[in-house]
Amino acid sequence: MLYFAVQDEAVLAACMIEPHGNGVWEICKLAAAGQYTGTGAGSAVFEACLSHAIENRAKKIVLVTGSIL
Repeated sequence: MLYFAVQDEAVLAACMIEPHGNGVWEICKLAAAGQYTGTGAGSAVFEACLSHAIENRAKKIVLVTGSIL
């Protein structure tokens, strides 16, 4: 599942989450476009991913960071 923070058709941040079985979920490719750093957009998409995993009974969450924007 992909989450995006968008404002005026510009992508501010993106984050992806996926289950890997046995209750292990991975949150990856968390990024905020440079000019939007500090706006809270990255935190918002991360929180949405984390909430989704918790609601789906994740037992373990692995965070992989990187830049996609």
